[in-house]
Amino acid sequence: MTAVLSPAEISFPTWIPPPGIKSQSLSRFFERVQDLRGDFKSALAQDTIQDIIQEVDNLLETPGDLDTLPHSEQHCVATNLLTGREHVLRELSKALPNGPLTFRTAAGTELSLEVKKQGDKNVTLSVNQAKMLVNWDVVQDSGDSGPAVVGLVSSPGMGKLLLEAPLFLETEKQSVLNETHKGLQQEVSPVLLSDVISAFVSNKDTQNLSSPVTFVFKHSVTPRPKQKLFCVFWEPGQNGSGHWSTKGCWRVGTRDISTTCQCTHLSSFAVLMAHYDVQEEDPALAVITYVGLSLSLLCLLLAALTFLLCKAIQNTSTSLHLQLSLCLFLAHLLFLTAIDRTEPKVLCAIIAGALHYLYLASFTWMLLEGLHLFLTARNLTVVNYSSVVNLAFFLMTLCILKSKLSSLNSDVSTLKNTRMLTFKAISQLFILGCTWCLGILQVGPAAHAMAYLFTIINSLQGVFIFLVYCLLSQQVRKQYRKWWKGVRKTKAESEQYTLSTGAMSDTPKHSVVRSCIAPKALH
Repeated sequence: MTAVLSPAEISFPTWIPPPGIKSQSLSRFFERVQDLRGDFKSALAQDTIQDIIQEVDNLLETPGDLDTLPHSEQHCVATNLLTGREHVLRELSKALPNGPLTFRTAAGTELSLEVKKQGDKNVTLSVNQAKMLVNWDVVQDSGDSGPAVVGLVSSPGMGKLLLEAPLFLETEKQSVLNETHKGLQQEVSPVLLSDVISAFVSNKDTQNLSSPVTFVFKHSVTPRPKQKLFCVFWEPGQNGSGHWSTKGCWRVGTRDISTTCQCTHLSSFAVLMAHYDVQEEDPALAVITYVGLSLSLLCLLLAALTFLLCKAIQNTSTSLHLQLSLCLFLAHLLFLTAIDRTEPKVLCAIIAGALHYLYLASFTWMLLEGLHLFLTARNLTVVNYSSVVNLAFFLMTLCILKSKLSSLNSDVSTLKNTRMLTFKAISQLFILGCTWCLGILQVGPAAHAMAYLFTIINSLQGVFIFLVYCLLSQQVRKQYRKWWKGVRKTKAESEQYTLSTGAMSDTPKHSVVRSCIAPKALH
């Protein structure tokens, strides 16, 4: 059990400037702090506390050359002001008589402080923009039987020194954020949505509290619907700077004007901020995706059946088309049916792995399609145009090339006219997956338009495969006509058989009718 300090034994703690920061405004501030330290008397502790709060407020209101410092140095200054003020207020409050103390500056900084020898189970402190609920066991220092202090300071001006401060998310929270929004996030600079508050108690061992402290923050800035909110605290760094952190803090709930947080520690201070603009899913894009992929599934199924059943076109090229169609069909089918099935986690992992494999296999077959197309085009180069010497030989070569094209397989024979050549060349961009590169262009002001273009084109990749490799192939169209004629012939024969069978079944009935009528006629 340590001895209880009497008011005469309370001293003003040492508060030194942050090293390496050159600022006249900061120097004048610390000169004033040293004056207060030299004039301090325990009987005037309340006045000194108010003077300290006012001096910090004056510095924040008229920062002078602090505004010209780099953000990293401004963060160092903020860390020094927060930790130094907290330490001074904790020590000087020991000289105060029992009871509450409130103080508010003209700039809006507010202090709420309670000094008690024995408190209730829960202690509640309120300032204009925040409220703190803490258990008395957290406040009381286990080695001190004297009066205990719990304080809360709200600093609306502190946010100026914390612009563009980094935010460190816990691994678990980052993973949940990525999973919840499926990567539809655009990282932006953290935005303070509440005043910065500093909480301090007599107990200095506040890194792992026995019960969490609850904070209720009023929003000084109205959060947008697409913003992700975090309960964070300012964690000093080894280099004197600091960063926002979510470690040991979590959000309990959010309303239009306030957010409730809980923390298992009391560091320099805890705040509420927004870190991400979460881009919600566009309903129109979802409709386009499902309609486009459904249409592609139908076309890919028809194309795969064509490549399997049409004997006239089966070759190396057709085999590549078939493998690509099957991979895309399975990938699109799995995407449509299982993309939202994230529970249980084992099933989610299996689906993710299968999707990665199928789309990777699809891109591999696209690569082989492109390689085969290149080799086919190179083999068709029957002459080096740089060595054609006379026009007659060149014209004759063109005639030979035209004849050669007409005698090749269906994929090449359809390229005899310029329009078809141009159309198929453009279509190859979609079939070979070149348009997937549009995904990296979804940034900046054109991101929304690129998202629509990417979704429309790539969801219809199966349609282009069926159109180019099946509908525009003469041999395939010829086979389709044969199949259609066969279906019609089979249908006609079936109908004729049905009619003839019906006629034969009606014959005995007519005979019976006639045999019954004939005897009556004789009479």
